[in-house]
Amino acid sequence: MLLLDGLKIGLTQKIFLTNIGNIDYEGDEMNQELVSVVIAIYNVEQYLRECIESVMIQTYDKLEILLIDDGSTDASLQICQEYEKKDSRIKVYHKENGGLSDARNYGIRNSRGEYICFIDSDDLVSIYYVENMMDMIHKYKVPLVVTNVLKFNDKYKFKVPSQKRNKKNDMIYNSERALEDSFYRKNIPMYACAKLYHRNILEKIQFPKGELYEDISTTYLFIHEAKKIVYNPIQDYFYRQRLGSIVNSEFDKRKMVQVESCKKIICFIEKYYPNIIFAAWSKTFMNSYNIFC
Repeated sequence: MLLLDGLKIGLTQKIFLTNIGNIDYEGDEMNQELVSVVIAIYNVEQYLRECIESVMIQTYDKLEILLIDDGSTDASLQICQEYEKKDSRIKVYHKENGGLSDARNYGIRNSRGEYICFIDSDDLVSIYYVENMMDMIHKYKVPLVVTNVLKFNDKYKFKVPSQKRNKKNDMIYNSERALEDSFYRKNIPMYACAKLYHRNILEKIQFPKGELYEDISTTYLFIHEAKKIVYNPIQDYFYRQRLGSIVNSEFDKRKMVQVESCKKIICFIEKYYPNIIFAAWSKTFMNSYNIFC
């Protein structure tokens, strides 16, 4: 069950509302471009149903939903296969465990959409998530659009907001301004999620296999490649903070990979965007602080 604006909506009710599930989907081929939603999955049976269902009820219909099971040892694969039978847009892939980056790269290779987004398998999205971003793609003709992230945890019952973006809040950036904004942690989040990419960007830049904090190593490259980015501050991606995860834990030596990633960022910015080198150093300082906090 998913709590949407205070209402518990079961899957059968969602199917009634969106005309999906247990039937073959026939989208509006003439008016909508295919968007591939890649969900990398590893041992998240407790949260997976909510995640999948939040994607199934998107107001933007023409989706392919790629569930990439990265060698789960719990019931995650069985849950994926259950939903594959309910919605013809869902495709399930099972592979040996290779980590989040490897699963995302696998999803990109097997996707067909001109545009691609990523959702972590314990997170949730608004029903307008894809619609908000595709509307920006069409309006501004850009290869990368960004919305905002709202963090939550399981201590409290979370109500998923559902609202369309305020178009007056759209902000247009070139790569340099977007990088500076992101490094100073103003608007554009340094996550792979809460973004919609033209597939050309993702075919040029792969996620680093086996590396934690892969978003630090890649997001600045995505922004550089895009040249023009549109951001809207609407919080329509909901990031679940789980106790015990490496990101939310105290010092762990695996976090030290961020040091090398930040070195690469500094070298890159010195070469291509020297005017914002202080922003890059600010990013390095904050990541160094986070290693120990």
